[in-house]
Amino acid sequence: MYHVTFNNGALTTLHFHESDQILIATKGKGVVGSIKGSTVTECEIDDNDITILENEGDTVLIQANKIHFHGAIGKEDFSHIAIRKIYKANATESKIKKADNKWQYDLISEEIGSKDPELIKNKSKQVAAKIQTAIQKKIENSRNL
Repeated sequence: MYHVTFNNGALTTLHFHESDQILIATKGKGVVGSIKGSTVTECEIDDNDITILENEGDTVLIQANKIHFHGAIGKEDFSHIAIRKIYKANATESKIKKADNKWQYDLISEEIGSKDPELIKNKSKQVAAKIQTAIQKKIENSRNL
């Protein structure tokens, strides 16, 4: 379990954990989103993939191995408690190992088959634009309800 603060609208990049993750809002307004599909470079995000955390105590469960992002909305600060398993057991080998996390840079590198930082940076900018568009659309649709 750990406590995270996102300052001035900061968001994580896309990533996943090998265990479920629970987020509990503690301050400000935040967002959690996941992608459709299994590739970062060709991902789609719609309203159903975005959850707004508006109140202290709002909670969300992110399924293991689900590529997602989370952070603050707009230029606001946002904090949450995150809970997840750091270790996983391998029943066939009777071993415990650290659960992996994979981040956008590595996911994109694997998808495009290159470690060229400029190519990865360009793809990351495209993904970031999709995320921001999806967040804005969710906020606008929430206001219209």
